[in-house]
Amino acid sequence: MQSKSHSDHQFIQALLENNREGIKAVYQYFMKECIGFVQKNNGTVEDALDIFQESLKAITLYIRKRPEFILTVPFGGFLYPFYRSLWFKELKRRQQESVIKSELKAYKDNNQDSFNPTIEEEINQDQKRLNKLLQQLKGLSEICQKILQLTYWKNQKPREIAPILGISANYVAAHKVRCLKNLKKQML
Repeated sequence: MQSKSHSDHQFIQALLENNREGIKAVYQYFMKECIGFVQKNNGTVEDALDIFQESLKAITLYIRKRPEFILTVPFGGFLYPFYRSLWFKELKRRQQESVIKSELKAYKDNNQDSFNPTIEEEINQDQKRLNKLLQQLKGLSEICQKILQLTYWKNQKPREIAPILGISANYVAAHKVRCLKNLKKQML
């Protein structure tokens, strides 16, 4: 016996057919809840926009893999676990990145000499540290080098890096964390 589809199944169809008006309606009816959720959980409106868009992509991929899929619940209830899961993964990634950055800073602070160096000595120390860091970067995989360069030297976000490297923004973010961990191991 086949389940009866919910009237919100039209939103699923809009996503599958890339229907501009239907997708606009999805944003109009459901974006506010996502923004509220993300803001209540230490995020910004910009974060919510990113998460909402990633959620719609994830739903579209999920449904394309299941051609027999029929929405039997309200679309908002179906959408919620997608953006909730993606946002909590993002918060976890940010926390890990924050810990790694603070550990790298502590490592740098602990390795400074106790004397008060002159400007020339400071420049030499910075140059040595930079050379050491560049050598350690060369020990990382090519994708790690590219991700770290684009992230830290060019201040690009994972969603900006993804099309450059031909991978997803989530993969960039997760891989960045792994790359930083590998770099940290090399620095110790």
